[in-house]
This record gives sequence, C-alpha cells and structure tokens, in this order.
Amino acid sequence: MGWTSEEEKILMIASFTSSTLSLIGSIYILFRYLRRKMLKKIRNFNDDMVAILSLITIPLSLSYGMGTTPTHENWEFLCITQAIGIEIFSLMSITWTTCLGFNLYAWIVLGKNPYTLHKFKYVYVLLTLTISIGFSLYLYLHKSYSSAALWCWLNDSKEQFEFFWGEVAIAWILNIFFLIQTRREINKKMKIVEQVLGQPLIVTEENKTINSLLTS
Repeated sequence: MGWTSEEEKILMIASFTSSTLSLIGSIYILFRYLRRKMLKKIRNFNDDMVAILSLITIPLSLSYGMGTTPTHENWEFLCITQAIGIEIFSLMSITWTTCLGFNLYAWIVLGKNPYTLHKFKYVYVLLTLTISIGFSLYLYLHKSYSSAALWCWLNDSKEQFEFFWGEVAIAWILNIFFLIQTRREINKKMKIVEQVLGQPLIVTEENKTINSLLTS
C-alpha cells in the first residue's frame, strides 16, 4: 500500500529537515576540526577519521535533500545521479564508521600505538572505496536504479538487502562488538588507575598522565 500525497509531503519535509540538520552538523564538525588543526590540537588519527566521516556525510545529506527527482526521459540523469549519490555515500558512511570503530578497538583494546595506526589509513580508504564504488557501479551497469518512493534509489527489495541492508546489519554487529570490548577495557583500566591513585578518577583533556595510562 502506497503513501497518500499528504503523507509523502510530511515525509519529504522530515527528510529535508534531517538532511539540513545533518549538513549543518557536518560542516560544524569540519570547522572545529580545521580550527583545532590550525592550533595543532589534533592528537591522533581518530580525529582525522571523524572529520572524514563528516566530509562523507555532506554529499549524502545533499543527495537525500534533493527530494523526489523527476524520472521522465529528459531528466533521468538527475534520478540516476541521486540514486548513485545515496548508494555510494551511504555505503561510504557505513564502511568508514566501522573502520573508525575498529581503529578505536585496536587503540584501546589491542594496545596499538595511535600514531602507528596511521598505517591503516590506506587500508581503510581502499576498503571504503572498493565497497561503495564497486557496489554502486555494479548496480548502475545492471540498470538497477529507479524511482523508489521518495527518492531515486533501488526499487527491488532483494537488491536493497544484498547491496545495502545486509551491509548495514554486518556493520551494526561489528560496531556493537567494538563498542562493548572498548568500553569494557576502558572500565578495567580506569579501575586500575583508581586503585593506584586511591581515589575516584576524573579524566580531563589536560590530564595527559592519566590519559596515557588509560591508553597504554
């Protein structure tokens, strides 16, 4: 059962609003990142990864913010452009978020030096580009993009699962694992430091000694 014109209007307003807020948030994060970079307050690769995620979110927000695009022959390119934008930048966001989760896991749980993790950046970039561009190109060559309710994207539910929702499910499982393990390790190290100090631990950005103990 499809949506009524009134329901579609409400959903489009909600989509445009969320896309706009996401765009503003991403630009703000990038502004803060560049400001900290200029002041030389960027300490590790995790800051860079968050900035890259914000950069990916900008074209993704613009793709959703386009709303319903025309699908007739003269404007078909606009529909395809939106569909490719949604697919490629959604997968980039999902994959990069998982790489960010793994990076924190490797830093906190596996005890990798945050500066040596810079070596992984090429692997993260290659993995993200391979999945997002590879899937998007495959779908384009197989003419899978078409009008899908509010946007141009994938209209076939099987393809949606194979080329998007399946990847989302895998990313959720991995990120939940990384989060639980990282949080558990942080709590364990905080208890050790509290025992050494003999008092409850209050971690601040300026307290470099305690911060190094937690991440060593």
